[in-house]
Amino acid sequence: MKKAIVLGILLLIGLGAGPGRSNEPAGLSAEDYIIGPRDILEIAVWGEDNLHLLCEVSAYGTINYFFLGDVKVAGLTLKQAREKITALLANGYINNPVVILRINNFKSKEVQITGAVDRPGTYVLETNDTTLLKLISMAGGTTYNRGNFALIYRGGAERLKEEKAKQHDSSPEMAAPEHGNTADKAEPITVPPNSLKGQENIQVDLRLLLDQGKPENDVKVMPGDFVLIQSKLIENLRLNYVFVDGAVRSPRQVDYIEGMTALQAITQAGGFSDLASPNRTYVTRLGPDGKIFRFRIKLKDVQRGKRPDEPLKPGDRILVQESWF
Repeated sequence: MKKAIVLGILLLIGLGAGPGRSNEPAGLSAEDYIIGPRDILEIAVWGEDNLHLLCEVSAYGTINYFFLGDVKVAGLTLKQAREKITALLANGYINNPVVILRINNFKSKEVQITGAVDRPGTYVLETNDTTLLKLISMAGGTTYNRGNFALIYRGGAERLKEEKAKQHDSSPEMAAPEHGNTADKAEPITVPPNSLKGQENIQVDLRLLLDQGKPENDVKVMPGDFVLIQSKLIENLRLNYVFVDGAVRSPRQVDYIEGMTALQAITQAGGFSDLASPNRTYVTRLGPDGKIFRFRIKLKDVQRGKRPDEPLKPGDRILVQESWF
């Protein structure tokens, strides 16, 4: 019983506060974290001070632990790796070893996010399951000029890293690329790098995910992903705006919001001018077949409650005609 209590305390110490411990998000079970190359592990054995080790998981997924030699730990959870090392030590080396194993520094799961976020850069994921929504939060949220879509390039960050490594090899004077969170140094990229153009990507509608809070539109982010939060300034304008012209006080392009109606768009354009004929308002729209069509809406009747307002689609062009009298 006494030994079980001691073991429990040791495990709490190993997984809890300690030198160099990373802050783990709420709800993360450290035991379930899957170890990967470049993660920094701290290993200790109760009562064996000479077996304390701080080591980095190699590119081959191994660590070199004293007389055990190379031990494959990548792909194992923290719990599984502890059990593996414990079994190896118990096999003729130490009687009933109590192994303490924890992550000293999370480094294996890097993703890059750029575009219309507050802190673009490279982030290290400290969980096995990180979603786009969580990553955007890590990057400080989106900026005012956020577009309607995010693009996730699977493995894109790894591809860019390989290209930088090649450039570094051909230019010895260049500084080696840094690892970890470089968000405070990164310059936002507004368009995909040339090396990613044409590569398959996952498109996420940010209006559904962020504006309407629909969690089913969230997407899991994988280690090595390159995430681009598009800006209104570079997206196809038809995806982000409706255009109001004619007899309104302030003709302009208006930010499109899901569910926007014609009267709402005109209100944002300053409302009808004194010369306007609201019942002679026309909407020009690009149909799903690529053909342009035009239809009339009687907004004076809408104002009087005689008919429902007309819902708009992104890219609609509204023209309010002047009165004949």
